[in-house]
Amino acid sequence: MTSVHRASDLSEVDCSTRCSSAAFAAAANETYLIWAATSPEGSPSPCGPLRTSPPGLSTWPQTPNVLSDTTLGVSTGDPIYQPLASGTIDLGDGTVLRTNGEHVKHRFTKDGDYRVTVTATTTDGRTATSMRTLKVQTHDVSVAGLSVPSSARAGQTKPIKVSVANTHHDEDATVVLYRVGANSEAEREIGRLTQRVAASAQGRTEFPFAYSYREQDAAAGQVTFRVRAELPGYGWNADDNGDDNEARGATASVRPASTASARIN
Repeated sequence: MTSVHRASDLSEVDCSTRCSSAAFAAAANETYLIWAATSPEGSPSPCGPLRTSPPGLSTWPQTPNVLSDTTLGVSTGDPIYQPLASGTIDLGDGTVLRTNGEHVKHRFTKDGDYRVTVTATTTDGRTATSMRTLKVQTHDVSVAGLSVPSSARAGQTKPIKVSVANTHHDEDATVVLYRVGANSEAEREIGRLTQRVAASAQGRTEFPFAYSYREQDAAAGQVTFRVRAELPGYGWNADDNGDDNEARGATASVRPASTASARIN
């Protein structure tokens, strides 16, 4: 068992039957005596090092961005599992959020490293503070343009161009080109390209593709394409703003092959 006493009057502050779970609120400039033994009748024995119990901060998404709200939560980090009575989150941008255990939301206005201070008070009155650096970084590429031929013949190979915009950070982006299925035919991937997309307010990065039109396209009379821009590590979420990562375009007139040999236009 473990017991903690004030040295000034030997009054008991906390007592626990397990050495690892004793916890108490220490007052500044106060001296404490800690007694630990395997039983009430046993001789004192060493008990592991004293440590504070800093509160924790959870964020969703894990790396916040400026395009959506960040959900934040405070945990006590308490070794005896006392619940949170109240807490504050000083985000370092002039915003201080208060919580009684519920999650709170905040929208950051710019990217950067924020020095965040978290304070938590347990239901038995103990208070602790921790500090951490929270990185806010926005990732957002978008399909700014899709250029497809207006007409073609089966057997011809023609260029398809995709323009990608990026206004935040230089990124390695992947663009995937699909042929949308007609009737019962499944959608299929035509190709994918990955290249560096520099951040620019007005600039665009071109992703060049080519498509060889088929007799099936001529039979349908047209063909529809879909493109999707993604960032590595985001998967189907694409990035922090997946709403502008896709585009569609159609070659409205596809005719049967001519008697001349196919050519690239």
